[in-house]
Amino acid sequence: MSERPNFKNILFLGDSISDGFYDSEGAGWVGRLEQLLHKDAPLMWGMQNVSVSGDRVVDALYRLNGYLTTKDTDYLFVAVGVNDIFRYGSEDAPISMALELRHDYWNRLFKLAKPFVEKVFVFSLLPVNESLNGKFTDGFGTKLISLNKDIVEYNSKIKEWAEESGAVFIDLYSRFYNHGHENLLFDDSHPNSDGHELLAQWAYEELKGKI
Repeated sequence: MSERPNFKNILFLGDSISDGFYDSEGAGWVGRLEQLLHKDAPLMWGMQNVSVSGDRVVDALYRLNGYLTTKDTDYLFVAVGVNDIFRYGSEDAPISMALELRHDYWNRLFKLAKPFVEKVFVFSLLPVNESLNGKFTDGFGTKLISLNKDIVEYNSKIKEWAEESGAVFIDLYSRFYNHGHENLLFDDSHPNSDGHELLAQWAYEELKGKI
């Protein structure tokens, strides 16, 4: 009998993008990433993806609180934030969650995770197709606006907060944008199957040597 490898558990927190919405294969980029990891080291990885559509950083924080105390977790992966920075109604409207509040939630997430996990990895927000702004609404019929300038600024802040806490920030925004992001999106913000495939490959390349 072969010796069991040094098994590692990964907990993944995110929103509808990391939950695999609009991937024709159903796995999403997180499921595809898990497949790539298993090719390198079969039976070494356990991936628990608890991403939920609509989650913001505050939701990820409270979801994390429930899982860390009941599950063994070696690595925490986080890909959340695009739902934090909607502008409602128009491009001139204020961002839905103030920067100070976002900072507080991210810091609390990092502090909560630190005693329980070996390392935290944060994946950047992805670019959106701004030409589709206003075509989607919230439950009250208010138009949802997402701007890439807001995403770039938020990514910069998340990177700063992550590195201050000892977490690893992985930039997928630049690769996605430079690859022609509008052709990799199913709608305004969710990757299509090609987008999910590329995200998995890029994340896999970025994680090599880090886990």
